[in-house]
Amino acid sequence: ELLVGRESRGPEPRLAYALLGKWLAEAPNDSVPSYLIGRNLAADGHWVEVASFLDQSIAASSSSARVTREAIRLRIIAACALNDRSTAKRLFSQWKSDETLPEIRRLALEHALGDCVQ
Repeated sequence: ELLVGRESRGPEPRLAYALLGKWLAEAPNDSVPSYLIGRNLAADGHWVEVASFLDQSIAASSSSARVTREAIRLRIIAACALNDRSTAKRLFSQWKSDETLPEIRRLALEHALGDCVQ
């Protein structure tokens, strides 16, 4: 709600980032706050920072499979944006080996990123 807003009030990104930062400091092994920070920074193209927060999310010991899968997907995009093909290819290989990943999602990302992940 703080990042997307409500009918009565728009988004409050400064407050949202402050609360996410607090959450991250209080629970550094939780993958969700670093994922959410990285995901929102991606919208503004801050790829170096995105990569850092997503790496932290992926490495977190307390992680749901869904958050990890999405963090890896977005980290692949960040690697391509940074022209880091080796990281993109390594993570794409890991991501596509997830048996719960729908084939259409793999094909869509592979098509969108092309040579970066092939």
